[in-house]
Amino acid sequence: CIGSRVGGIPEVIEDGQGGILIDPHENTELKDALTTFIENDALRLACGETLGGRVHSQFSFTKMLESTLVLYDS
Repeated sequence: CIGSRVGGIPEVIEDGQGGILIDPHENTELKDALTTFIENDALRLACGETLGGRVHSQFSFTKMLESTLVLYDS
């Protein structure tokens, strides 16, 4: 996954672990990130596995519902 360093995206994607974060105004960073993933199958697959696990464990519907209910209860 390649994402911009804006909004909540950096909370989901850990740069270099679950994907590559780029500056939204730097076209060369997007080109470099795409090239990195095209040329490095192992990194691309590892980032996909890591991000998939993170999203499933921390951002699933159930997890987000639990977090929302705790927020409203406080």
